[in-house]
Amino acid sequence: MQIIIGILVVLISCCFPCYASTNARQPIRVGLVIYPPFAQFKNNQYTGIAVDIWQEIADIEHLHYRYIPLNEDIKTAIELLKEHKLDVVVGPISTTFERGKSVDFTRPFFVNMVGLAVPKAPQTPLEIFAIVAKSLVYVLGLIIIACALFIYLLGLAERKFLSKDREDEKSLYYIAWMYLISRRFLYLPVTLRGKFIALLGTGIIGFLVVTIVASISSSVTIALTYERDQFSDPGKLADKPIAAVEGSSHLAMIKQLGTMPVPAKDLAQAFSLLKEHKVEGVVGDHETLRYYIKKNKITSVHLADLILSYDELVFMLPFHSPLRKMIDQQILYLQDNGYTKMICERYIGLNSKYCSL
Repeated sequence: MQIIIGILVVLISCCFPCYASTNARQPIRVGLVIYPPFAQFKNNQYTGIAVDIWQEIADIEHLHYRYIPLNEDIKTAIELLKEHKLDVVVGPISTTFERGKSVDFTRPFFVNMVGLAVPKAPQTPLEIFAIVAKSLVYVLGLIIIACALFIYLLGLAERKFLSKDREDEKSLYYIAWMYLISRRFLYLPVTLRGKFIALLGTGIIGFLVVTIVASISSSVTIALTYERDQFSDPGKLADKPIAAVEGSSHLAMIKQLGTMPVPAKDLAQAFSLLKEHKVEGVVGDHETLRYYIKKNKITSVHLADLILSYDELVFMLPFHSPLRKMIDQQILYLQDNGYTKMICERYIGLNSKYCSL
């Protein structure tokens, strides 16, 4: 009888492997694709929407696991799964046909939007006024410096012929005051140097005054003629250089829109290309882009009023993984009981429409 029981145990263990027995032998190897707010390392621990969902599942199932960070490299994560060096990959993983040829997917835990980050331009009267005022202050400062230098040099050249009486028409103070107010140079220099300085100073200050008018005019024109959102339609992306992280599904997607896809090794490099005007936008997960802009306090960039596509975010597994059914069941349990929404709002904000999964 004991022999028969032993044979049955061996057969069950061989034919019906389960994640519990796998977990008993060694910790589950969890690859983390780091994309805040879905997966991040903060305060000496891994957190994020995807990470917290995985930890809820692990706590419910009493799983023993260890994290293996993979930065933003999804391509490497897929290779490690194929080679059975990872048991599951956690992060904002989009489902694509090509990826489905190599790895398996769990049920989605988040419906994601693909967005576009573009340079920010003036959109409100206050922002327009700020730009105009900035250029105005700059030119006015140059005029003040030029006037002060002009009066100082004129005083040095004509000091023998100028009166010390402030009310005298030949007083340096009187000359300066009348010139700034009436824009007339009533004093006729005596020395050759004085005549040269008067001629040169009048020309420079006149040029700066014209520059003020031109600067204000151009600033207002640019602000008023600027289209609020240059990329309000996907068709406007055609033939424009757009950056996306290499290995992500976004490169293939924007290529289908007729853009010039520019691969970047990570979001930092993508935004650096945008700052250097080498690309006209950065495509990525909407929440990831929003989080990156906010965290790095990038005031010159904003998210365009454009959703390029919707993605289902999942966890990745090797084919025939014993973890698949368990993870699917627990994701469904967390969604049905509101835990997934609570986790999402923890990172995105209360009552966020993006957390209505």
